Amino acid sequence: DKVREKARQKRLAAELAAGGKNAKQIKAEQRAAERVRRSKERRAEAIAKGRNPNKKRGRQQRIFDEWDELAKEERLHKKLRKHKITKEEFKRLMYGDKKGKKGVGGGDDGGDDDDDVMIDSDLEV
Repeated sequence: DKVREKARQKRLAAELAAGGKNAKQIKAEQRAAERVRRSKERRAEAIAKGRNPNKKRGRQQRIFDEWDELAKEERLHKKLRKHKITKEEFKRLMYGDKKGKKGVGGGDDGGDDDDDVMIDSDLEV
């Protein structure tokens, strides 16, 4: 509530004026609070102008997700190269479990589907 906040601000001002041991900490807290207040104001202004402040965050999140997926693929590929997992495990972990789709949809041509995953042992030197 407002009364309590005013009393707190008054105590903080007195502590700052006295130069107590918490003066640096108090100033840091005040700067952080000011930063939060300014960001809220900027967000409110953007909304008032008809902009969507979440849009940029969504685009950044998609970029981060793509990097995470790439990192996952690299980790799994390294395990595959070191023969810690099989090609089937690599496919299952990377692309999900597709056992239910093979028999029903007719996508099974009887051939080996290992051609779409390239590992170092597939390359001829």
